[in-house]
Amino acid sequence: MRRVITTVFCLLVSVSSYSLANDINDITTKAKQGNAEYQAVLGGLYYQGKGVRKDYKQASQWLTKAAKQGYAEAQYSLGWMHEKGDAVRQDYGQAVKWYTKAAEQGHAKAQAGLGGMYYAGRGVRQDYIQAEQWLNKAAQQGHAEAQYSLGWMYYQGEKLPKHQMLAAQLFDAAAQQGHAKAQYSLGWMYFKGEAVAPNPTMAVQLFDSAARQGDVDAQLTLGAIFYKGDVIQQNYKTAKQLFEQAAQQGSAKAQVLLGAMYESGQGVQQSTVAAKELYRKACNSVEKVGCDEHRRLSSH
Repeated sequence: MRRVITTVFCLLVSVSSYSLANDINDITTKAKQGNAEYQAVLGGLYYQGKGVRKDYKQASQWLTKAAKQGYAEAQYSLGWMHEKGDAVRQDYGQAVKWYTKAAEQGHAKAQAGLGGMYYAGRGVRQDYIQAEQWLNKAAQQGHAEAQYSLGWMYYQGEKLPKHQMLAAQLFDAAAQQGHAKAQYSLGWMYFKGEAVAPNPTMAVQLFDSAARQGDVDAQLTLGAIFYKGDVIQQNYKTAKQLFEQAAQQGSAKAQVLLGAMYESGQGVQQSTVAAKELYRKACNSVEKVGCDEHRRLSSH
């Protein structure tokens, strides 16, 4: 689903007290008069095709006019569009330029975007210290993705000094906002007792929250927990459901695990044919175990 420019939703509420169809002329007039807020709104309308015919060129032009007047929301939107190559030609240098302008005004999403650019070295020389600083600014404003990304950097300890306690705090902040990857990562820390007291019950709850949002790692991990029955009561049916969810998203590991369940008849009706097909799918994803198991069954 195309990610929409945030400014449109925020600004339309403030400027549209009546039908958008009747409001377009007023918005256009104010935009032509140089009102940056209305220029941003008009750019967003052209981007979405709301009240006007969708026109990315017009969207870019009006957003640029607003951005050049220092309107942070438009600057962020242009940065995102240039980073993703959405509605404009992909240009990391332009993305960094506009992210920086908005980030310096305290725009949390732009700060997070700029931190990501420094981390990846896109449009700017790779600089993990700059990445940390900008992500931290966004994280302090409650930006969940920034909280997770910064937490992951501290957890890994490869680009920055390892700091698992701080990682846990950042994961927790993002997890409370429903960030699936943060929920999974914090769950893993509770499961292993890393920087927090071991708490399998809390871990399972966090894995479940992430899995319900479609996080493949959480689906795999929680499925394995139900399959083994070490932490909670063994439940092959639930394990199968979780493995199926991950397998449907193309997870080769889940396909192998599900294949093993069909081969052994654990929680499902035994089916060598189904197992072989799942191993084949995993092998097609270059999963060595899947290839080995498919070869083994094919040789019988």
